[in-house]
Amino acid sequence: MYEGQRDQLYNQQFNVENTAFALQSAKDNIETVAAMQAASKELKTTVTKNKMLDIGKIDRLNDDLADLMVCVVGGWVVAWMMCVIVPSQPSYMHP
Repeated sequence: MYEGQRDQLYNQQFNVENTAFALQSAKDNIETVAAMQAASKELKTTVTKNKMLDIGKIDRLNDDLADLMVCVVGGWVVAWMMCVIVPSQPSYMHP
């Protein structure tokens, strides 16, 4: 008889602890969603106000840097100087 009551008490304790865990998980999820909403709103505001985050500008900057890296990668300082200092043909080379 005592074993049955003990088992019933253990089962009740397990159910209470399981319910408390589920309740805490639900509260945590609500806080997480609220934080995600706030972060999303802040990110949208930051991106729209900050012109430095213009995707077109970033893309052009990346292309410019890639062009410079092509000039520098071979280790040819002269080639790099031609890319940076003299981007077109000198006037004496024109017909």
